[in-house]
Amino acid sequence: MRIDQRGTAPVRKRRTYRSSLVAACRRSAQWRSIRVQTFEQFVPCFLTANLRGGFLHKTDELAAVLCENDVDIGCATETSLTQLVPIDLVNIAGYVTHRSDRKDGRRGGGVAVFVRNSLPCVGLSSMESPNFDTVWLLYRQPRMPRAVSHFVVGAVYHPAVS
Repeated sequence: MRIDQRGTAPVRKRRTYRSSLVAACRRSAQWRSIRVQTFEQFVPCFLTANLRGGFLHKTDELAAVLCENDVDIGCATETSLTQLVPIDLVNIAGYVTHRSDRKDGRRGGGVAVFVRNSLPCVGLSSMESPNFDTVWLLYRQPRMPRAVSHFVVGAVYHPAVS
């Protein structure tokens, strides 16, 4: 047996598994902690809100709610935005904005999803419907719980039939 540089524990040349290493440490006279590298799992914080129109007047308030509550993905319905409203007016600092405006020209409706800049989200345009205001996103973080490999996030507004 060789003694390591500290002179405290024998160094084995053959491969040892964690369970045998733990058992060997428990049998030894000196107990040393074993460092095992762990990775923190991440599940995002969601916020849903029905804005009931006037989104341009509520942008600052929504930005404060997202930041103060450490929200990762925020979904807003009834944004009442149109194609004429530029994306720069609805952007929130630190977030990427995905939006779908009312397509038939009527007032109200529309959805927006705000995703934190650091989160990997990809738009799923294949899931959009011409009859509804929808935004669909695929979210896949490298460190997710084993049972959940990804999320599909959807914001849907179903307009009333008139």
